[in-house]
Amino acid sequence: MMIYRRQEKCKACETEISETPIQLPCKDVICTACYNDMKLVGTSKCWACKEQIPQSFDPQQENKNEWVNNAIIQSSMHQT
Repeated sequence: MMIYRRQEKCKACETEISETPIQLPCKDVICTACYNDMKLVGTSKCWACKEQIPQSFDPQQENKNEWVNNAIIQSSMHQT
């Protein structure tokens, strides 16, 4: 999994991200543990910036979309 914008620390707990990072709709990147904790306590706001997270947010789908977009960009860069 890609570390977004080379961020190596979680925006919520500020520990080094050693697992798959999760990019929230607000573009903050957090660790899986913080995301799981957010779901466990039932919060719907980013712990870093307090922006509302839509109920429909699915980190697996969002990360998949990011991978597809990056693959398209990388492919087009190699073709030029």
